[in-house]
Amino acid sequence: MPTPPPQPTLRDGSLVLRPWTDADLSGLRRGALDSGWFETDSDAGGSADAGAAEALVRWQAGYDDDRSLNSVLIEVDGNVVGGMLLRSTGADTAELSWQLFKSDAQLLGAQAVQVFLRHAFDDLGVVRIETRIAADDLGSGRIAARAGMLKEGTARAAAATADGRVDQVIFARLATDPSVSEWGSFARVLNTTLPMKRAIAQALIRNDAGEVLLCQPTYKRFWDLPGGVVDPAESPATAVLREVHEELSLDGTVRSLAAVTWLPPWRGWDDATLFVFDVRVTSEPGALQPREIKAVHWRAVADVGAHTADYTARLIERSVRAIDDGTGAVYLENAHDPTW
Repeated sequence: MPTPPPQPTLRDGSLVLRPWTDADLSGLRRGALDSGWFETDSDAGGSADAGAAEALVRWQAGYDDDRSLNSVLIEVDGNVVGGMLLRSTGADTAELSWQLFKSDAQLLGAQAVQVFLRHAFDDLGVVRIETRIAADDLGSGRIAARAGMLKEGTARAAAATADGRVDQVIFARLATDPSVSEWGSFARVLNTTLPMKRAIAQALIRNDAGEVLLCQPTYKRFWDLPGGVVDPAESPATAVLREVHEELSLDGTVRSLAAVTWLPPWRGWDDATLFVFDVRVTSEPGALQPREIKAVHWRAVADVGAHTADYTARLIERSVRAIDDGTGAVYLENAHDPTW
């Protein structure tokens, strides 16, 4: 295997990313003492200085041997303000960590991470780089996002600390991701960091007698309206017609939106938004989806509460009233009228 070229020095304006040297040991010891980048063997009489020296030797060997480790210090105007470490996790994947020695250096940290990511993708042949950040470390999360890393999820109790195990948020960037300067790139990154709320779409289907069509599910006790979860990039109105067709083999037409209700968290479910549509069908249900629907029933509005959850009965009654009174769609919270 050919010997890797010397570790380069990277520059971007006044920012310099360069390999650590023996002359930087004191800065490494002071700045990274609590970072977890190196450990000392206190039982063997180890010291912070020895730990820093051993870390430097290990990092240099990791680069010289097979580029499995690539560590640089972050320097601005001759002052060391932090460091970064890239660990190989596979043939073309790696994990990035960093430590800033100044708490107010988030913009600088994002710039440094961007420069190091470009180097890893362009010069080292890495195709995926991820970083794992403690869930309560909001500053590092902002650095990752500003550097163009997308939030991919949370690893529960993934890291051990002196206070116990903590969750870690996973951010990652691919070599093929759009440049952070490209139009729309920031929105794409920000989109992964914002809350995602589940949306549900249900159909209020009535016959000529005014009875409501209810489904008897295979997986829960209470009957419910036809419908289900809205898929990504699918509108609630499209979702309700898809669900009616999948569950009941019926082609329907949306006549109007009857109600929107916010649903609070419940038995392990996060909160959600539920849309109830007034849907018209021209025939009786056909083949039922056997995995989800055991049977269907027509029931008068006054009788649905004997078979449904309380909030479903309230939701049906309020939706029917809004349709029949011609007041337009109503907004509800847990199927109650708000108290504003």
